[in-house]
Amino acid sequence: MERRVLTVIADEATQSERKDQLSVRGHLSIRADDWKIEAQSAVLFGKPDDPEKIEVTGEPASITYRRPGADESLSAHSHFLIFEPGKDRLDLDGKAYVERARQAIASESILYFLDDDTFKTGSKGRVRVVTQPEPD
Repeated sequence: MERRVLTVIADEATQSERKDQLSVRGHLSIRADDWKIEAQSAVLFGKPDDPEKIEVTGEPASITYRRPGADESLSAHSHFLIFEPGKDRLDLDGKAYVERARQAIASESILYFLDDDTFKTGSKGRVRVVTQPEPD
């Protein structure tokens, strides 16, 4: 298994006794090679260097993600997000917004699948999808 560097910067951090959960808060930034999260608080579940799931809260909580080998990155934000790096899954709730290449999606909640750039929107409120044509 490939090991990655994960950098966490925050005002406060607390690790659980079993060392399977890291809670951070206050002006936080979490970085890996292919993604970056910024928010007010987060809980990382699993191994600290390879989390299975990250639950993030902020006004907004934001993530930038670039699939390995891709030219373009995805940017997203919401009040609450759950990122599952191993499943390439991003779950956004509360004024959710995703922008990638020539597409923007806004809804109260969005479930985005990073491996194939597909999404589902929640049943609360309306959804807005804007797609622009490729340049000539």
